Amino acid sequence: MSKATDGGQVPGQFGTFNGTDSPIDPYNRKLEYGLSDLNQTHRFSGNVIWIPTVTSRIANPVAKNIFDGFRFSTIVLATSGQPVTGTINGFPAGGPAGGLTGGVVNNSGTALSSSRFPGLARNSFTGPGMVNFDMRVGREFRLRELARLDFSAEAFNLFNHTNFFQVNNTQYNFTAAGSGVCTGHTNACVAANPAFLTPTVSNNSLYGARQLQIVGRLSF
Repeated sequence: MSKATDGGQVPGQFGTFNGTDSPIDPYNRKLEYGLSDLNQTHRFSGNVIWIPTVTSRIANPVAKNIFDGFRFSTIVLATSGQPVTGTINGFPAGGPAGGLTGGVVNNSGTALSSSRFPGLARNSFTGPGMVNFDMRVGREFRLRELARLDFSAEAFNLFNHTNFFQVNNTQYNFTAAGSGVCTGHTNACVAANPAFLTPTVSNNSLYGARQLQIVGRLSF
C-alpha cells in the first residue's frame, strides 16, 4: 500500500518526466497539490513455480514416464487504478487564464482548451484497476544423456479479463451563451458530461486479450 503526492507534474519540454498538469493559477501553486499522476495505492505481483515430485513414488514405469517431468508456473498481477483529473472542455474566447471557465496556460505559454474547477483538486478521481494472470505448463523429455526435448503451453491473460487503461476525463462541457444547453440564456453554461469516467481504451499491447502459444525446444 502506498501514496504519492506532489505540487504538480507539468507536461511539455520544460516539465517533469511525466505529467498532465497545467496550473489554473500560476500565482497560487497550492491549488495544484494532490495525488501524483503515477500514484497507485495497491499493487500485487507474485509468481509460483511447481514441479511435482509425486511421480517418484510411482512404481509403474509406463505411468511414471507419462506423468514425470511436468512443470507448472504462473504470474499474477493485480493493481488498483491511477488518478484521473476531471476537466472542463472548452473556454470562452479571450477568457482569462484560470477561473471557472477560463483556459489554463502551460509552461510554454500556450493556451489550452480545458481546465478544471478551482475548488476541485487535481487527480481527485481514480481510474479502473488491472488484473492479469499468465500460466505456463511445461514437459521435459530426456532423449539421451545430453539431449532433451522441452514442450510448453503458455497462456497470457488466462481468464481473458478486460483491462481498461483510459477513461473519459471530461467532467464538464463549456457552452457559449445562447447555444446548446445555454439556449435562451445570456450567460455561458458549464454542464456535466454524462460520459465522465467511462472507459475509452481497453487492453493495451502488453495486457491484451487472451493469447495462447505452444513452444518446443531441443537441447543437446
